[in-house]
Amino acid sequence: MIEVDVPVQYDRRLFLARTLARANETEEIWQEKGETIQQDLANLSHKLIMVKTVDVSSPSELRKQVEEAFILTSLGLEYGSQGGLDEALQLLNNNRVVKFFQIGNTLIDELAEHCQNTLEKAVLISPGRSSIPFLDSEEIPVYNGWEHQFLNEIQNHKLVIDSPQIILHGVSVSRPIFNLTDLALVKQQLDYIENRFTYLQALPLEEVFAAEYRANTDDDTVREITIVLMVNLVLYREIDFHLNIDDLKDFRNIAYDTDHGEIEKNCRDCLIRWIGNYVDVTALPVEVKKYAIDYWLECLKVLETELQQEGEIETSDVIRA
Repeated sequence: MIEVDVPVQYDRRLFLARTLARANETEEIWQEKGETIQQDLANLSHKLIMVKTVDVSSPSELRKQVEEAFILTSLGLEYGSQGGLDEALQLLNNNRVVKFFQIGNTLIDELAEHCQNTLEKAVLISPGRSSIPFLDSEEIPVYNGWEHQFLNEIQNHKLVIDSPQIILHGVSVSRPIFNLTDLALVKQQLDYIENRFTYLQALPLEEVFAAEYRANTDDDTVREITIVLMVNLVLYREIDFHLNIDDLKDFRNIAYDTDHGEIEKNCRDCLIRWIGNYVDVTALPVEVKKYAIDYWLECLKVLETELQQEGEIETSDVIRA
């Protein structure tokens, strides 16, 4: 029988914990090997404490490093076995624990680097930007405020979303990245952001940067760019990124079904056809086209909410008058 001190709160999520539980059930790991696994995990935890802990008298800091030793080892073992418990048992019997820790650490480091690159590179630069540093440096990040937080948290090996979203509208409680499913979740969210960047680059950038956009609580300029373009396409049948003071009211009168609280189906269909055709004309990859259409549908939902709120405000004003 094997007794390893896996933090209780991670028992059901750590692949390593499930593998060791399977070993106890089947007794497929030799007793001596079980003792070696325990010692290796203890040594890894000790090394992390010595290298990363500022205050060794802090129980929370010590616990953090012990958890990281287990989590990264578990992640490397799951990757090596591709999630098969029997395969994982064989790997544990034939290899030292440190090998799986190194694999897990590499996976997390690569993910953190990918997120850092996205933070730095997924930023639209004005076509007229000066070659002189710090001058005329107009920039539009493709990620919104919630996505910025998501990308930053990955640097600390933390995850703040429970599922990938076309546009992040919020974050959840921060937690460690536990398994391959979490890695796939992060990579999918990164794909969404990168596809959005490709879509944004396909728009007429000089016109994009010439316009001024309304502020929003999500710091989501790309969504605002898209909504303004939608309104102009419906009202004026042209690509434009300026929004006059009465444009949203006119759009609401023309394209919004107040009875059902949604944009008219024919208007919605025309806009989705337009972006699909635009992406085809600009010869963007198929995955970007799919994302652009999904993104426009999400932006239409945001626009519907905005129009509904404006209608409620107008109704309240009438009642007060």
